[in-house]
Amino acid sequence: MDKIHDVAVLVGSLRKDSINCKVANALAEVAPDDMKLSVVEIGQLPIYNQDGDEHPDVEWTAFRDRIRAADAVLFVTPEHNRSVPAALKNALDVGSRCPMARAHGAGSRARSSPHRRALSADSAPTTICGSRSSF
Repeated sequence: MDKIHDVAVLVGSLRKDSINCKVANALAEVAPDDMKLSVVEIGQLPIYNQDGDEHPDVEWTAFRDRIRAADAVLFVTPEHNRSVPAALKNALDVGSRCPMARAHGAGSRARSSPHRRALSADSAPTTICGSRSSF
């Protein structure tokens, strides 16, 4: 049997009756047999603060380990004020600031354009805690 691809799904909405969570779960149900989609909870992550990098919270470490282990990361998210929800932005900060993270390609440069465009404008792969994915 071929390798089963592990896809970590980050859902931007934290609402208990979130449409985005329902979409993520539906995608997991219809995924091909060689792909396993699993939602990675982000609501419990403490707000990112660079001061915590030296001694990261347990939640940061668990999140980073899970993302690092994934073959890909899928974002299922609503738009909030022309950007991504705060919880997803925090997860991106936590995941991309880990000691092993390295950015690849044009998508890694700093941007001053709107957040959603910054997160999705380039198709160049980006590394989040060792898991290479495309926005």
